[in-house]
Amino acid sequence: MKRIVLYRLLCSLGFVLLSLVVQAQIQVDREFAPCDVMPNMMVNYDADYKSLAIAYVVDYAPERRARFEKLYNDYLAKLNQVDFNTLP
Repeated sequence: MKRIVLYRLLCSLGFVLLSLVVQAQIQVDREFAPCDVMPNMMVNYDADYKSLAIAYVVDYAPERRARFEKLYNDYLAKLNQVDFNTLP
């Protein structure tokens, strides 16, 4: 009987400590969370660039140049929409 009570007490204490650690981690993440705009845009650009590099294998083909130029212009337009003064 004493073992069961001790086991329940230790489990409860473990859950309390775990919840405190998780709570502290959430607060740290909120305080130092990076801006979502630029990292997402960078990841998306990288994925788009790599997928185009796979799809257009002939380096100097006019179609490849045109498609990469469109990619660059699309992302330049997206960058122009970002308000850099509000970024942390």
